[in-house]
Amino acid sequence: MGLADGNRGLRSLDIGGDDVPRPLAAIDTPGSALGLDVADGIVYVADRQGGLRILDASNPARLRPKGTVVTRRFVLGVAVTGGRAYLARRDEGVQIVDVEQPARPRPLAVIDTAGEAWDVEIAGGLAFVADGSAGLCILDVADFP
Repeated sequence: MGLADGNRGLRSLDIGGDDVPRPLAAIDTPGSALGLDVADGIVYVADRQGGLRILDASNPARLRPKGTVVTRRFVLGVAVTGGRAYLARRDEGVQIVDVEQPARPRPLAVIDTAGEAWDVEIAGGLAFVADGSAGLCILDVADFP
């Protein structure tokens, strides 16, 4: 299991078998790890001022940096599906990043939202964005790049 631990970065925990989680590994990130998503042994970290951090967690006891997307603004949330990472970037909306090759992430597009994108989840080709004062914003991303 992964834990986004703010200014301490990312922590990997073993939660199997015991009532008490056992720390396996930790890696500091340059920003504040606010959220994460995991796909195929890769952890995608919303690292606030540190952008998107991509880590290889195929061995949870040994987290390794894999790729980075540096952004001008904060990354507050991340959701990954179908080789795409969707980044909640506060007043810049949602950024879509191609992560088919996690070591070489490629920004594709930014979709502005009416409010401030604080978090994002993806389901059924839709992005559900916690958009601050604008409330819930739903974006159709099924046919986006």
